[in-house]
Amino acid sequence: MTGGGGSPCPRCRADVPEGGLVCPHCGALLHGEALRQLYETARQAEERHDWEPAIACLGRCLERLPAGTQQHRQVEEQLRRVAHLYSTEPGWAELSGLETPTPLAEAPPAAAGAAPADGGPVPRTVSRAARTAAVLAESLRLMLRGLTRPRTVLSMAVWVLTLSWLIGWRRALGFAAMVYVHEMGHLILIRMHGFRPAWLSFVPFLGAFVLQGDTARAKQDALISLAGPAAGMTLSAVLFWVDLGLGLPDGVRDLVRLNGVINLMNLLPVWVLDGGRIAECCRRGQVLTMGLVILALSAWPFSPFSLLLGAVFLLRALFWQEFEAARPAPGRAREGRGEGMAWVLGSTVVVIVAGGWMLAALRP
Repeated sequence: MTGGGGSPCPRCRADVPEGGLVCPHCGALLHGEALRQLYETARQAEERHDWEPAIACLGRCLERLPAGTQQHRQVEEQLRRVAHLYSTEPGWAELSGLETPTPLAEAPPAAAGAAPADGGPVPRTVSRAARTAAVLAESLRLMLRGLTRPRTVLSMAVWVLTLSWLIGWRRALGFAAMVYVHEMGHLILIRMHGFRPAWLSFVPFLGAFVLQGDTARAKQDALISLAGPAAGMTLSAVLFWVDLGLGLPDGVRDLVRLNGVINLMNLLPVWVLDGGRIAECCRRGQVLTMGLVILALSAWPFSPFSLLLGAVFLLRALFWQEFEAARPAPGRAREGRGEGMAWVLGSTVVVIVAGGWMLAALRP
């Protein structure tokens, strides 16, 4: 029996005062199983873009976690991110199919999959074309907005000035524009998933970076990592077709080729490259399959760059334990590793193989 109307600790069975969240004897969370169930329900609701149940379940998680703990901060950040997706970004809010967002404080305590209460937001059907247009419009807005950020503009100016001593200011400026598109691909997907990144910064002689953090789940992290090379290769592909139709100056053609090489090499599944982060989000069998598919598709027409990437993906799978031990953050948990990755991995294969074929066609 327990005293004071409390409940026994699920781990040590000691008496805990009523309203307690943590056992004072062994430090165990008193609502551990309920927290796991609520968090999983919130995760599934978020995957469906069902924001209200996700907000409600995460709010209940916070009620069962002691303030100031790491778990409380993580759930609080996720709640902020989901609320951001639901209500504060009109461009991305179109993706949810909801017309009138409800403020976070008014979010109803609904179960996952529950219908909206009377007077709440009414789901509406948003066509695929409308969603695509909303994403493209918001992406263009962010691309232009990035060019007004002091940190980005000043670091880009220093980067161009430094590099111009080696390749001339025109090529340096064109190369900076291509690097900018790559990094903004990352930033757009980071913002699309509700995270709050700092605007990108250029580093002389090295490139540029956007900090995306380690709070994203595996599928989100893989999409964010792929977005940079995909944006960069899309730019090269557009210029490639312009060159076929209208012709481009030799200097621009060289930049297109260099941009393609850099973006493909960024997909090598090693170290902290984008491909390395994608591989961290996969299971061994998925990486093995990717390597075999890339090798098969690159054999004809022959594509040395994609063959190289396919071989390294294959090596990553064959020497899985060795690569895992050498990860930049060994032992870092990857929540949902390998789950729902089919579309992401298929897109990665398309970017690698198509980019490899394009570079083969661009060879002088």
